[in-house]
Amino acid sequence: MNLTTKLPNTGTTIFTTMSALAKKHEAVNLSQGFPDFDPDPELIQILKEVSDKGFHQYAHMPGLPDLR
Repeated sequence: MNLTTKLPNTGTTIFTTMSALAKKHEAVNLSQGFPDFDPDPELIQILKEVSDKGFHQYAHMPGLPDLR
């Protein structure tokens, strides 16, 4: 079986970088499906409220107009 990578020049991914930074700064890592514990119920309620208002997509690449 040949397990040669099809992406030999990919380098370090943003996920590896963010995971290392989260560990270094003892931060909660949200970059790859972390955290591995249940979130605060109040946070879940806030997330539901903003999701119900349509705030559940990535921002446009240039950023949100109100913040530019």
